Amino acid sequence: SWNYGDGSNGTGSFSQHYYAQPGIYTACMNEINPNGLIVCSTCTTISVNFTSPQCVFYAGNGTQPGSIVLVSGYNGPAAQIVWDLGNGTTGVGPNYTVTYNAPGVYNVCMSAIDSSGIILCSSCQSISILPPPPPACAAYFVASSAAMTTSFIELSTGVTPMTTFSWSFGDGTGSSVRFPQHTYSMPGTYQACLTIADSMCQDQYCTTVIADTTNNPTGPCAAQFVTLQVAPFDVVVIDLSTGTNLSYFWDFGDGTTSNQQYPSHYYSTIGSYNLCLTVSNGLLGGCSSTFCDTLSVDSMGNVFRTMTGFNINVSSPSAFTGISGVSSPAICSIYPNPATDVVILQRATAAKGSINYRLFNLHGSVVLSGSANVAVNAISVRELPSGTYVMEVTDEAANRSFIKVVRN
Repeated sequence: SWNYGDGSNGTGSFSQHYYAQPGIYTACMNEINPNGLIVCSTCTTISVNFTSPQCVFYAGNGTQPGSIVLVSGYNGPAAQIVWDLGNGTTGVGPNYTVTYNAPGVYNVCMSAIDSSGIILCSSCQSISILPPPPPACAAYFVASSAAMTTSFIELSTGVTPMTTFSWSFGDGTGSSVRFPQHTYSMPGTYQACLTIADSMCQDQYCTTVIADTTNNPTGPCAAQFVTLQVAPFDVVVIDLSTGTNLSYFWDFGDGTTSNQQYPSHYYSTIGSYNLCLTVSNGLLGGCSSTFCDTLSVDSMGNVFRTMTGFNINVSSPSAFTGISGVSSPAICSIYPNPATDVVILQRATAAKGSINYRLFNLHGSVVLSGSANVAVNAISVRELPSGTYVMEVTDEAANRSFIKVVRN
């Protein structure tokens, strides 16, 4: 309930009042619970001067995602309040609620118009509609079976140094190792599950695993691999190909190749490369199979200057499983990604003190920089050319994260 200080009253979370005379008024608000008891009360002094009408408005979050409540603060002569909502639509009324269907920055304007259609005053401000935050984590893995033994390659997102890994192999056994290997005692089809958890998130992923005395390839041969970054400038490519008597041909996408099954390769410059593996055999009715994937090491934020390249090492599942994995604490997350106008930098709980960011293009030049010290920070990328960038984020404890940012 409101006491406007001029002998009149009002109710409601938002209230608008027209003072008939200039002067200084003491306006008070009481918040009252359903039992009629005053929960809190506050008063403020208001100076009303008709020679300088106030032409402002206030915006607050509505009850639904993407909704904004607009409240006019206009206190001039009687007029109709008209809103330009910045999305091609308009609204009328001193209080108006609009729901935006897409994230972005909208230029909202309020105009006070008299009965003759004359605009008495106009005021504008930018309103940012943030996208919903991304999932904190998502469990995922691939399983590579060779006879009765299966290697499990963990590929979850949102993994932090505090993340725990709980495996159920579907035969009553399990493991807490990040990249386990398990030998089934009996042939069969098993439902294997991975549960990841930390203080912020928990998620589970399950898939079917077949254990048999043969490799059980889906055909005579099938090329397959996954990539996993294990350290800055270091990537492991895990060969998951199936078949017998296979020959291997790797095309690293930079003009070099290898016929080894488990080669190592150094890329001399940063960028994205189309990594392809072709496997074939010379048996009667033999086959050839090719699998390709784009290798962008800067997707982990570690390749961002032209002063150095990066390594890849091809490994078998059995050679890689059992490694616990080491990762630096995540300082922040970025979304939406790709972005068109605005990216949101959201601080992680692991961030220590104030954090600073620098956005590099793929030539190593800084195109944006600044500080991000609140929980959610909106950064405009509207003026940047379309392309791939890498954001470096550091906190006061010298923790550093790198995140690929794509501008559409």
